[in-house]
Amino acid sequence: MMDSCALLVVDLQPVYCDTVDDPTYPPKVQKILTHMRSNLSADRIVHVRANYEKSPMSLHRILNPIVKYPIEKDVGAVEWAKELGGEPVFQKSTIDGFVDTSLAEYLSSRS
Repeated sequence: MMDSCALLVVDLQPVYCDTVDDPTYPPKVQKILTHMRSNLSADRIVHVRANYEKSPMSLHRILNPIVKYPIEKDVGAVEWAKELGGEPVFQKSTIDGFVDTSLAEYLSSRS
């Protein structure tokens, strides 16, 4: 069954996670990552990160300046959810990680 599985690690970026007021959140994510890394090959731990620098989402920053939206400098993961060697990272320019990315094709090629 694990041969057709993948773990999608989505938007675990400082711009989103630094405001999470739950100290159990990072250890829970780390536990999931550790478990899945021991059961899946690295190419099946897939990181998807937002980068709204040059996207329709950039308009949201203008219209709603108090809300943080990730831009190029924010694309890195939080320390406790960084990708390891061989784990791919996809950048999305909208809230949907499948729009204008090769994520769907990548996942299909591994099923």
